[in-house]
Amino acid sequence: MEAFGKRVLELTRELVGIRSDTAAGQREVAARLVRELSAIPYFAEHPQLAQIIKTGAGDDELHSVMATYRAPFETGTTETIILCGHIDTVGVDKHVKKYGADERMPFDPDRLPDWLRETFPEDEKLHAELASGDWLCGRGALDMKSGCAVAVELLRHLSAIDFPWNIVVLFTADEETESRGIKSALPKLKELADEGFDLKLLLNSDYTSPLTPGDTNSYIYTGTIGKLLLGITVFGTETHAGAPFEGVNAAALLSAIVTHLEGNQKLTQHVKGQFTPPPSALSADARQKEYSVTTPAVAKGYVNFFFLHHTHSEHLRLIAAEVRRACRMHLQKLGRRHRRMVAKSNLDIARNLIRPEVVHFSALKERLRQKLGDDKDEFRKVLAPPEGVNEPREACLAVVEQVTGLLNLTRPTIVLSVLPPFYAPYSVVLHEDARELLAAARETARASRGGKPVGRLKQRHFYPYISDMSFVCLPGDTRLTPLLQDCPVPESLELPRQEHRLRMPVINLGPWGKDAHRVAERVHIPFLTGHLPRACLSLLAEITGAQVPEPD
Repeated sequence: MEAFGKRVLELTRELVGIRSDTAAGQREVAARLVRELSAIPYFAEHPQLAQIIKTGAGDDELHSVMATYRAPFETGTTETIILCGHIDTVGVDKHVKKYGADERMPFDPDRLPDWLRETFPEDEKLHAELASGDWLCGRGALDMKSGCAVAVELLRHLSAIDFPWNIVVLFTADEETESRGIKSALPKLKELADEGFDLKLLLNSDYTSPLTPGDTNSYIYTGTIGKLLLGITVFGTETHAGAPFEGVNAAALLSAIVTHLEGNQKLTQHVKGQFTPPPSALSADARQKEYSVTTPAVAKGYVNFFFLHHTHSEHLRLIAAEVRRACRMHLQKLGRRHRRMVAKSNLDIARNLIRPEVVHFSALKERLRQKLGDDKDEFRKVLAPPEGVNEPREACLAVVEQVTGLLNLTRPTIVLSVLPPFYAPYSVVLHEDARELLAAARETARASRGGKPVGRLKQRHFYPYISDMSFVCLPGDTRLTPLLQDCPVPESLELPRQEHRLRMPVINLGPWGKDAHRVAERVHIPFLTGHLPRACLSLLAEITGAQVPEPD
């Protein structure tokens, strides 16, 4: 295992040194991985089985990498496992600006530790870890170039021992934003399925981290979380700032709604007692184009929701109920303040605090349809995003404003809409036909031997961060209809076409480390080069029933 681990570490270092938060950097990483794969003897003999998958155009063109090991002909097997990882990273510009580092620092594993010591002089835990020599720092060291390096070396080893199942390695671009890499790779995977490959599992190698302070466990996740982005557009009633009780301030009401939703445990879901994180606001905007002493008439934002079950109608109904509750509580508070102001000033202050209507975009669209009647051209025109608005979420919210503008709303209204991106959930425990995979994952966790500071390997039912895994377990359009109806620009969700969709189980088993997406991102080297590949080989042996020796 020593030579295996050394190659993993060397490749990780090299990949971290390539800045892949840009399209050009992602293409460079893809080219480097193709060279590495092509040097594996199996692919040197079959170079056509390692390929680049392109998406986008011009300077924004992205490259993913796919390599297919076909089991020895005499085995006659169709069973196939996909090893997956992503080659992009989140950006570093915010960190560079905040801490005053040069832009190359996050991609330099050699210089970064000294810089971290100087930048965080009071972080004794960080200093101790850096001094141990057991950690590799750098953007992408944990999330997730180290996982890609392990997948390369696993493929090298499995092809050398004539592994009896087919193995596909897929390294995708753009996982951190719109997941365009996996979406562009789906037709290629579907071609394999149509050719007769039985896609049994996608084994992802994205990172794992402590779930709570002091947590020393590593995790094998038998599923992945779903993500829903809810747009909230508040249409209030304008009033002079000197008469705040004579209207409904859209900015204040939006603030009350997102504050009520933030961390709201009522809107979590669970699988077998393992809960999703609660909602969190990602945007809230009530800026007016120019200064005015009139209160804002429109405010808009969006809130992140994680979910585990495809009960979308019920989920959206519960969210709407909490939005109505937030409105009621906000207006009750304003009513009390109005009464106190009247008592304090001894004036009969005017009040016009009308409770808003909360409506889903699909219902609003139906009202528009009734208003326009047979005028289908006008209907399509109103639902088209305005020219020049290219940001997907802004385009959706702009369509909401166009529709409400034509409907001439007479009372305060809150429109709830579904915005991109959307990620589907999956959990092996909820699918009877994947019971053997769950047993294999649990046995792998039970048999794993941890060390320090990484302890036991534990099985959990879903990966708690959004992942490319969501796009190989998409349900059919029938189950997604409630979401599609409430999205102002459904094509912005960029869901793969029905004929390209797959439905396979997913498991995540990846490197262990800390501070992913942060300036001190680091991966634990002994786990990466020893415990992780052993656990992966153990899992493959459990699934296939084959003898899988450790590499030299």
